[in-house]
Amino acid sequence: MTPEARARAAARPEAVLCDFFGGQALYGNILLLARWSEDALAAVAAEGAAQFVILGAGFDSFLLRRPPFTRDLTVIEVDHPATRALKREQLAALGIAILPNTALVAADLASEDLASALARSPFRDDRPVMFSWLGVTIYLTREANLATLRTNAVASASGSRLAFSYADSVLFRPAPADAPETATLSGSFKMVAAMGELCVSGFDPPLMAEQLAGVGFDLVEDLNGPELAVRYGRAGDRAPPVTASSRFALARVRA
Repeated sequence: MTPEARARAAARPEAVLCDFFGGQALYGNILLLARWSEDALAAVAAEGAAQFVILGAGFDSFLLRRPPFTRDLTVIEVDHPATRALKREQLAALGIAILPNTALVAADLASEDLASALARSPFRDDRPVMFSWLGVTIYLTREANLATLRTNAVASASGSRLAFSYADSVLFRPAPADAPETATLSGSFKMVAAMGELCVSGFDPPLMAEQLAGVGFDLVEDLNGPELAVRYGRAGDRAPPVTASSRFALARVRA
């Protein structure tokens, strides 16, 4: 670390984290993904959707910063029991109360289907819903992802939406050594693998509409990181890097 960088870190310790994350493509993708998915939620809520279900919610902060348009939405988080328990403990320790129209559902979806987990919540299968399934598909097999998508479609009223992220399957094929895009995301693969999360599978973007149709969805849009960066004015030298191999798909449940 240079003397200038050391002095800056001493004066503003948070700047160290900002500098680190600001240079990570994974971070840039997360920022864009959150903005895009919540814009999709706003559009669905304006059409009359009354429910928002966050699958694999982890420590997602949405329930703590709910914008005005979500005040009347029922927000349901679904995640592993251990993660649910830890989140509840942390919220309680901070003195943060969970809003009445919010439910935190503990479910291990590796051993329990989504429908049975939602049955323990205020979820209504006769009312339109927006599902958010972000940062999860890459850790599951293709078969498990398709099975979850099919369950989402079956459990949802016609016209409901699902926003999800996925990796272009090209990342799981041998690539030339001079492919910086693949090398960048491969670094992210190694980072999460070191934390016990193995990246398992992706989807082929040209086949996404066909695969979604097979499990009950129509594809609304399918974008990559650079395309979202342009949409939100986050492209350019001063913006966080993003990757073209990270994809963001919005799907609608078929009538």
